[in-house]
Amino acid sequence: MSGTRTFIFLGTGTSVGVPMVGCRCEVCQSPDPRNQRWRCSVLISTPQGNILVDTPPELRLQLLREKVDVVHAVLFTHYHADHLFGLDDLRPFPKYTNAPVPIYCTPEVENHIRKVFAYAFDDEAHRNPHGYLPQLVFQRIGLEPFSVLGEMVLPIQLWHAGFSVLGFRIGDVAYCTDV
Repeated sequence: MSGTRTFIFLGTGTSVGVPMVGCRCEVCQSPDPRNQRWRCSVLISTPQGNILVDTPPELRLQLLREKVDVVHAVLFTHYHADHLFGLDDLRPFPKYTNAPVPIYCTPEVENHIRKVFAYAFDDEAHRNPHGYLPQLVFQRIGLEPFSVLGEMVLPIQLWHAGFSVLGFRIGDVAYCTDV
């Protein structure tokens, strides 16, 4: 890879975010901005485009906050709601890239995405000229290295409460969450 890559941490909070709704603990009541954290996601900006890891529910707000105009590819660590439920916010990007957004994930994650976001894969809905659906193309991955936008990505198998999740190493940086 030539050029530089930048890692922008869009969210580093828990599965419910910080502060948690209704919590009266010291951290959740703190005015300290370090205690205001959205759910986990990272954007890797490369010379060939932006790679997003996970799509949390606040994705749209995270991207607006960081002034991110386009996402070129998405990697998924696993299918839990806090890493997946912002997927619909990928809808605008195919208009800018003239291509569906490539989604790199395990077959298990793909199956969950297809169930949770069934409307996005409905052929009849895609024929509706007034529809505005996510345009996605799945790239199934396992534990073998793969290339995204000129970057070699090494999946790392991790365990989250007995549940298999992926971390990703790109260059000398590894992004590992929920461990």
